[in-house]
Amino acid sequence: MEHTLKLTDEQLGVVGAALAELPFKVAQPVMAVIQAQIDAQRAKPAKAPPR
Repeated sequence: MEHTLKLTDEQLGVVGAALAELPFKVAQPVMAVIQAQIDAQRAKPAKAPPR
């Protein structure tokens, strides 16, 4: 099952900081998935505003 979360940059920073407190082998896979989603989102062209 997959979930979609919408977070502000500040909220995402809090999640990243919390993950950094966990052991690397636990946090790294989660951080990798989050980073991949951020990279994919940034690669999408910006939508034109509605007219």
